[in-house]
Amino acid sequence: MNRTNEAEKRLKVLQIHSAVDIALFDVSIYKMKNEN
Repeated sequence: MNRTNEAEKRLKVLQIHSAVDIALFDVSIYKMKNEN
């Protein structure tokens, strides 16, 4: 296992997680705005 490969994999996973978190955050705000 190359350490560079491990680092790149972790970076990709982190990026995907942050993207999902931001998307969920946007959706929750959108729902809150629509409910009021």
